[in-house]
Amino acid sequence: MISSLLDHEQLPAFDARFESSKTSERCILIPVINEGERILQQLQAMRAANFGLDIVIVDGGSTDGSMEAGRLKDELGVNTLLLKTGPGKLSAQLRIGMAWALSRGY
Repeated sequence: MISSLLDHEQLPAFDARFESSKTSERCILIPVINEGERILQQLQAMRAANFGLDIVIVDGGSTDGSMEAGRLKDELGVNTLLLKTGPGKLSAQLRIGMAWALSRGY
């Protein structure tokens, strides 16, 4: 069942910009598109609060520079950055993120 979740005929196309090893049994999925400073500030606050969750971002195609992989991973503690490259909007991003998370055992 889980392998079928990542069947690319069922999901919009996406790429993993980076994926880190799991550090928690749970993750938080954050769909974004052009959130700018708001998402960066939120990620800083989440890192400072140390919730103990892996942060997985599903980007819908941001063009504002906020999804720079190095900063997200190294400075803000994001575990994984997925980029939706196929059609669809927020629901497509959520489907990608949930299927990916289940396939990783979250």
